[in-house]
Amino acid sequence: MSDKDGMKDYTLSKEAIVELEALHRSLRDKRQADRVKAVIALAKGWLVIQIAEILLFDEKTSRNYFERYQQGGIRRLHRLAENSNRPRYVAPKGRPSGQKATRIAAKNKRVQQKITDLFEYRYLFVKRSLTPREQKILRRITRGMGHLRALRQIMDEIYRLFDRHCRMDTALKKLARLRRKIGRFAALADTLKKLWSPNLEKA
Repeated sequence: MSDKDGMKDYTLSKEAIVELEALHRSLRDKRQADRVKAVIALAKGWLVIQIAEILLFDEKTSRNYFERYQQGGIRRLHRLAENSNRPRYVAPKGRPSGQKATRIAAKNKRVQQKITDLFEYRYLFVKRSLTPREQKILRRITRGMGHLRALRQIMDEIYRLFDRHCRMDTALKKLARLRRKIGRFAALADTLKKLWSPNLEKA
């Protein structure tokens, strides 16, 4: 039979229809049986719109089942029915539980501790000289935070620059290099804007 809308041929042999009817009788799940029923109905001359109204399918679904049958026979159609009948995974709602909740709680605790440590020891980023213990603390609280370690390295360069253990021209070259380095970071450049003071070269 041809679909009046798409002029598609839904003709099947008598043997194929008998085989489909036998499959339909063996199925216990209504949704699986309806899929087979749609293919049989199309083959027997029912219009797509009629099948859609009776089986509560949309027209495209009925055509899709027939195409699957044409591509792989009963095995393909039956497999499609089995796959669509499998329960879908539904993500649990609410708060996570079990091991996942434990991991999330542990991670949150580490983050909060990191924030507390950074606030408590914030002076270590600008202190002129650090003791071995303070250096150890700074390494611990900046682990995995390269940008904060870079900040401390910049401060060390600034302090060495003002120690004046080099000639004036060498110090000016170091100052220019340091300005370029800091200029790459807008927030840091604003904090250390005194390094761009025109009187700094005379200091």
